[in-house]
Amino acid sequence: MSRMYRYLFNLSYIGTPFRGAQRQVKIGDDNTTIQGNIEIALKNFQPINQIVVTTSSRTDSGVHALHTTMHTDLERLNGEPYSTRGLTYQLNKYFMNNSLPIRILSTYGVPNDFHCRYAVSRTYLYRLVVINSEFNTLACHIPIEDLNRAYYFCSTRFDIEKFKSATKLFTGHHDFRTFMAKAPLKPDKITRRVITRFEAIENSNKLYSTFSIPDTWMREVDSCTHIDVVIESSGFLYRQVSFTSLSRELFEFECLKRRL
Repeated sequence: MSRMYRYLFNLSYIGTPFRGAQRQVKIGDDNTTIQGNIEIALKNFQPINQIVVTTSSRTDSGVHALHTTMHTDLERLNGEPYSTRGLTYQLNKYFMNNSLPIRILSTYGVPNDFHCRYAVSRTYLYRLVVINSEFNTLACHIPIEDLNRAYYFCSTRFDIEKFKSATKLFTGHHDFRTFMAKAPLKPDKITRRVITRFEAIENSNKLYSTFSIPDTWMREVDSCTHIDVVIESSGFLYRQVSFTSLSRELFEFECLKRRL
């Protein structure tokens, strides 16, 4: 007799070539998203049930994951469970053979009532590099290791201590309706969230090596401020803390400080 088993995947991925984590089409395969590619890869195990992967979070296009989770149900014809080590190995082999920047860190068998969406907390990490210069063209000379992994901007007036103080204003229970990238379709949509941590940390560990710094940039590299922005909550609104909105707030913060 066949039986359905539920599996939890811990995984990492580079989101640059994908349209986000959640599948974008209702029918057929979707090789443009993380969820879609994992569903395609799982077909190689030939389960007899329809494969549906559930994601713990719906990251946007271009967002990376250091560690996230997904789960799925699989049913074999002989009724036996799949080897969790075999699932990890074969999935990673498929991703490598197809040049997909997705890696399964581990696989576990979990109870059928387990659901990865019920996460205790979710954490976003943004890496900012402030170049102490008025020449905005310098931001175009980003070292290759930082490409799509850090946000560069130029400023001679950026005050890291004031920025750290400003992040504390976001912790606690707030209504983030005006911070959403797009207005909610339903006026009664709940847009209040509790931010348990919002912290800016100066990071001395540069992401790049001295060998990959452009010559035009060498004079400025020692005057860069590297900042890790960590935001933690049990849940976020759609694009609530996207790079676009964060960079906009940084720009508005800088303009406000100049007026002061």
